Amino acid sequence: AVVSTQIVHYAGIDKLGTLDIANVEKEEDFQALRVDWQRLQAYTNVTQSQLQLKQHEPLAICMNIIEHHTKYVDEIDEVLKDVTNLSNLCFYQKFIQDSFQKAL
Repeated sequence: AVVSTQIVHYAGIDKLGTLDIANVEKEEDFQALRVDWQRLQAYTNVTQSQLQLKQHEPLAICMNIIEHHTKYVDEIDEVLKDVTNLSNLCFYQKFIQDSFQKAL
């Protein structure tokens, strides 16, 4: 399916084409882009919506990758906090203990 210009504009993809290293170093804020993408996802999940995101799978994949990677630019502290958080390991205590014992 062909992605319309309106969808590209609404999703904020058209803004990405104007970025260069100097802009990113100056601005470093992609929060608005990520929020626009979440709004578009919510809009397409309404049953009366004329736009169905599942009909534009390449757009969805691309925007999810962009959303994820832009966090490395402007929210790196939050990303590091998330990936270094060991609290989820409490659900795997037995596995962690066994693995630790095998490592010794």
